[in-house]
Amino acid sequence: MSAYSKIKCQFRDKDTLVTALKDLGYSPSLYDLSLQLEDYHGRSRPERAEIIIPRSQLAPSSNDIGFAKQSDGTYLAIISQYDQHVSFNPAKLEKLKLQYNLVHAKKIARQQGMKLVSTRSTEKNGKMNVLYVFEPRQ
Repeated sequence: MSAYSKIKCQFRDKDTLVTALKDLGYSPSLYDLSLQLEDYHGRSRPERAEIIIPRSQLAPSSNDIGFAKQSDGTYLAIISQYDQHVSFNPAKLEKLKLQYNLVHAKKIARQQGMKLVSTRSTEKNGKMNVLYVFEPRQ
């Protein structure tokens, strides 16, 4: 049985997180109350989450991946050690963070009557930086 790690993230908006997950090809299950995650055998684990990527959407021996809402309003990513190396490695989590930021920026821009016109990505010191350029809608 693989141990789970809890990874603090800056995801605050449930709808934005769900959209970002869908944009990356997942179909997360959503719950009003947290549910227990399941391991690769389908057995319940003590870890709980309100947003779950079912193991069936991941590698054959994967466990569920969860996002649990914390008291400060952020979502904690709950990922097994196995999945951190196989189906949801740090690069995929970073990709999710970038997609979340894009979805969030577009949402705010729409509310302010703006539209996305371009993006520019640069890598500096091993960290990805993305510049979004918006302009007013006509």
